[in-house]
Amino acid sequence: MEFATLARSFEHLEQTNFRRVDSVSAKYVARIPVGKLRLGIGDATMLDAGASATFHETRARPLLEGAYNKTSDRGLIARTLW
Repeated sequence: MEFATLARSFEHLEQTNFRRVDSVSAKYVARIPVGKLRLGIGDATMLDAGASATFHETRARPLLEGAYNKTSDRGLIARTLW
C-alpha cells in the first residue's frame, strides 16, 4: 500500500474510530487499513461451516475432517465439494 494512502487511512481512523475505542481495541482497529487484521477462525470452525453448508448439518464434520487429515488443504476440500 502506498504510504500516502496509508497515512490518509490512519488520519481518518484517528478522527473517527480511535477516539471511540479503548487501547486494546485500537490495536485491532489500526490493523484494518494495513491489511493485517486476522480473525482467528480455526480449522474446526471452518470444518463445521463446510459441513453445515454442504450437508445442512454439522454431524457430517467427521467426513470433512477425514479429508482434511489426509490433505491439510481446506481450499482443496472446498473446491471438491462445491
